[in-house]
Amino acid sequence: ELISKNQSPTTDSSGQPALTMPDVNVMAEKFITDGLKQANENILNIKPPDLKISYNNSQTAIENYLSEAQAIINNNLKTEISLFSILDEINKNNGAGLEKLLPIISSHEAAANQLEKIPVPSDFKNLMTEEIRLLRITANILRSLTNIENDPLGAIAATKQFEAILQSWQDLQERFDAFIKNLNRT
Repeated sequence: ELISKNQSPTTDSSGQPALTMPDVNVMAEKFITDGLKQANENILNIKPPDLKISYNNSQTAIENYLSEAQAIINNNLKTEISLFSILDEINKNNGAGLEKLLPIISSHEAAANQLEKIPVPSDFKNLMTEEIRLLRITANILRSLTNIENDPLGAIAATKQFEAILQSWQDLQERFDAFIKNLNRT
């Protein structure tokens, strides 16, 4: 911006050559805005789910799939201490303890990868695609939080994304509940 503002020679009040300085506040605001935009894109930049599709949509096939998928989720995401408790502890300790998020990040990624390996009934494809997507985005949010020293704007974006991901999980749960309620009617 300094170069673009000084394409034509300018002079100061005494007639001496001078530079036109850019507005540093505008530059800082643009830097922060661009950094937050990039951080949000990084958080949402995930490997698209690669589901194995089964065209067996019988109630038994869906129940078996749900049982296996739930076992994967339970086995990977069970922890001694809840994510919220860990985040609360980190907050109370001025950011100390971020390393406690690393196993949670790994468990979200492992669950997503394992869910991709089991054939999903085609009627359930959209829900499972969303679940895997949310697992990966949650891992990215937590990863951004752990990287606060190297990427503070990424951590800021992650804190803002955290509320949105919680709402997305709640919405997905409601869609699951509706699917299962409908399944039980048949």
